[in-house]
Amino acid sequence: MISKTTIVIITYNPNINNLNNVLSELNQVYHIVVSDNASQNIIDIKKLVDTFSNTELISSPSNAGIASAQNKAIRKVLNKAHYVFFLDQDSYISIESLRKLEKDMEILEKSDKEIGSVSAVPEIKNTNSKFEKTKEVISSGMLVPVSTLRKVGLMKDDFFIDMVDYEWCWRALKKGYSIYKDNQVIFNHQIGTEDRILGKIPIAPFRLYYVYRNTFYLLKKDYLPKNYAFKLRYGLFKQFIFNVVFCPNKDRRIRYILKGIKDGKSGKLGKIDE
Repeated sequence: MISKTTIVIITYNPNINNLNNVLSELNQVYHIVVSDNASQNIIDIKKLVDTFSNTELISSPSNAGIASAQNKAIRKVLNKAHYVFFLDQDSYISIESLRKLEKDMEILEKSDKEIGSVSAVPEIKNTNSKFEKTKEVISSGMLVPVSTLRKVGLMKDDFFIDMVDYEWCWRALKKGYSIYKDNQVIFNHQIGTEDRILGKIPIAPFRLYYVYRNTFYLLKKDYLPKNYAFKLRYGLFKQFIFNVVFCPNKDRRIRYILKGIKDGKSGKLGKIDE
C-alpha cells in the first residue's frame, strides 16, 4: 500500500529524548525512515526505533554524509509514497502542521504542475502571501513529490555535507520546477545552543572545507541561479573574515578553507582526505 507521505530523518549522535518526541508524534500517522550515519549511540537509537511499529532504521557502518544517508532512505521509499518529508534530528513538526502542508501541496499542484518542493517555515513572516516562491530552502521541513525526485534526481552524494539542499533546489529550478515556502505552516527548527560570536554560531573548522569546496564547485555549474555567483562569493568572503578574525582555531580554519577552495576548483569531491 502506498502511503501519502514518508518522513525521512537523518541522525548522527542525536539527542534520544528529542528523537523520541518527534517519533512519538509522527509515528501515529506516518511511515518514518530513520537513516543513521554511524552514531555512537546507535544502540539507543535502535532500541527507540524498535518501540515504534511504523518506523524503520537504516544503519550505516560509517559516516557517509547527509546526502548519502538521505538517498538511502529515498531509494527505500520511492515506490511506497507520493511525498517525502525531510526533517532534521533536532527539529519537530506536529501531525496537524504536516497534514496542513500536505493539503497545501495539493493546492499548489492544481495551479503549478512542476512542483519542486514546499517547505514549512520556522516562524510566521509578516507577509500577505501564503505561498512564497524562492530559489532555495534547507532540507529540514521540505515536502517533495516522489515524482519530482525521479525527474530531478536524488541528493548529490559526493557533496557529503553543506550546500546539499541548495544544490538540489538549484538543479530543480534549472529543470523548470518551483520551490515554495508555506508561510502559514510552522515547524520547530533547532539551530543549536552553542556559544555565539557576534550573534552567530561558529561551525566546526572541518565544515569550512565542505562549505568552500562545494560552493566553488557550484560556481562552475550552469544551473546556478542567475546573478548568484557574486552573492556566493561575497558570502564566502564574509565567512572568511568571521572565521579568521573572530573565531578560535584560526590556523585550522584557514587550512580547511584553502583546501576547500583548491578541491572545489579542481572538482575533487567526496569525504575530505586528510
